[in-house]
Amino acid sequence: MKISVCVAATRPDTVGATARSIAAQTHGDWELIVIVQGGATAAVAEAVGREVPGSRARVIAQDGKGLSRARNFCVRVAVGDVIAMTDDDCEAAPDWLAVLADRFESVPRAGIVGGAVVAPPARVRGPGNCPACQPAEVLYEPAARSAGPPPGFGWIGANFAFDRRTAELVGEFDELLGAGAHFPVAEEIDFMRRAEGLGIPMLTTPKAVVHHTFGWRHGVAAVWRLQGNYARGNGGYAGKLTLLGDPRGAADLATMRRLTMVDWIKRRHPIALPAGIRRYHHFAAGYRDCLDGFRVDDRGLLQRRSRQPALEQADR
Repeated sequence: MKISVCVAATRPDTVGATARSIAAQTHGDWELIVIVQGGATAAVAEAVGREVPGSRARVIAQDGKGLSRARNFCVRVAVGDVIAMTDDDCEAAPDWLAVLADRFESVPRAGIVGGAVVAPPARVRGPGNCPACQPAEVLYEPAARSAGPPPGFGWIGANFAFDRRTAELVGEFDELLGAGAHFPVAEEIDFMRRAEGLGIPMLTTPKAVVHHTFGWRHGVAAVWRLQGNYARGNGGYAGKLTLLGDPRGAADLATMRRLTMVDWIKRRHPIALPAGIRRYHHFAAGYRDCLDGFRVDDRGLLQRRSRQPALEQADR
């Protein structure tokens, strides 16, 4: 089984470690595709070239920006039977691809496999955030389970893979979701839920491990910026669900409003209430922004609303 590993890269100082971890994989049939946005192409190519021998890695410059945009391009140029996604601030465990290949081979009906993302110990004291995920060994078959995913199911964008058939059925990642996009998170949740709607079986395993080696963001400003981006992006995704007629969108907005008070009552910490209000403000702003400025096309992807009809009406 050939696996194409996709990495969207903007960090030449860390992507070399990512490439080195792919070169060390025990599963031998792989290619590495690094999609570079911005002005770092030469530096990224040099870093990757030091770590991956021969022609097993391709570094491709791409105009524009956005994680989903990079991943869509990678899927188009990849030659593998499976496309695996990780980030340029991560390092894969040596058996990462071997575990992914084993799960696809042992459960051939599974179209997506998600793994664990492990945060390293914090380097400094004080506020900090490093996204991580520790799923259970779970198979989720949407067509056979009306109650939604089983306990322990879930993954994040730094560690998941899907086969060719799933890529064709689900379609592109939504380029208005994800890092660098208008709504800067939730591209992998959107991809998963579209697969869920198609009844595609998915599984998660804690044995496919990626280490979020450089994933810590330290300091109050960095943490608040990250939390604000997550809240606004998730609010935008909730808005997309509402545009699709999915009641989970409005339910997520109501839950976020309720948690503002619940968290404060539980914690009784001076920062809990203003932090909760700020989080809800960003979530609600993203939700309203999506409803007011966007629509969903027949592929299930967000598109900006055209303002032309309103302008034409104003000119009459």
